[in-house]
Formats: sequence, C-alpha cells, structure tokens
Amino acid sequence: MHCQGALGKRYKNPSGFTLIELIFSITILGILVVIGTIGLANVIDGYRFAADNAELSQKAEATLMRMAAEFPFVIASGIQNSSNATRIDYRADFGAGNENHTIIHSGSQVQLDNRILTDLVDGGGFQVLYLAADGTTQVQPGLSRIIQVALTLRGNNNVAKTFTTRLALRN
Repeated sequence: MHCQGALGKRYKNPSGFTLIELIFSITILGILVVIGTIGLANVIDGYRFAADNAELSQKAEATLMRMAAEFPFVIASGIQNSSNATRIDYRADFGAGNENHTIIHSGSQVQLDNRILTDLVDGGGFQVLYLAADGTTQVQPGLSRIIQVALTLRGNNNVAKTFTTRLALRN
C-alpha cells in the first residue's frame, strides 16, 4: 500500500465511490422507486375495484333477498295487472290481512312502497318477467306463478353488474 501525503501525490487506497458510481447508483435506485410506486398504485386500484364490486354485490343481494322475503306472502293471483317490466304491484297477507305493495324502479333506485331498497341502479337496470308455473312461458302479470327479476347496478368504477333471481309465488 502506497500512501503518500504531499501535493501532487496520490493515495493507492481505492475506498469509497467515484462520482460516476454514485450517479449510477442513484439512477438505479430512482428507477426502482418508480417501479415500486407504479406497482403500489396498481395494488391500490385493484383494492378499490374489488371493494366497489363487493359493495354492488352486497346491495344487489340485500335487495333480492328482501324481495324473496316478500313473495312467499303474496296471495293467490296477488300480482296485479298494473305490474309491468319495471314495476311489481301485489297483494300480500303477512298475517294481518291483505295489504297492497309496490316494487318499482325510479331513477337510480329500486323502491318498495317508497322506501329505497337499493341505489346505483343502471338505466333500465330493473327488469321483471312474469312467468307461468313451468318457468319458461311469459304470461300476463296476474297469471304469473314465478317472477324473474334482473337487477343491474353500476359502481363507482363504472362497471355494471347484473344479478338475476327467480321468485316463486305461493299457491
């Protein structure tokens, strides 16, 4: 090892970084940070997307379950002929006599007797089919034994999801 000290003399101990090595290391570190940030942003976007979809699924499930809870109490021939593809008018007996009820698509909501069952309903996102007991033949609402409901919700991520169920009426 040659270690000299006066002016113009060099040290032969090669420890530390040169300026080029330091710039190169900082550049690589910067690239890694950018890649990591992009990856983290993608993970966060994926989480938000999954959370929005879970919210849609929960809202749809709660709405369809509420309808399913209502329809076993619909009296025979209780579906009114005023019902249509976006409205269900029915008479039900919950033990205190016959009551009239309405499920309707209004704006971005589906409502049961003016109480909101769900929001985020896509335009045309509540469709009702009235079916005979065989489940395949469409009939007038008053003759239906099965009601098929298709509910389309649109989330914050602008993805629309459709949920469909069939509700059997008691005889």
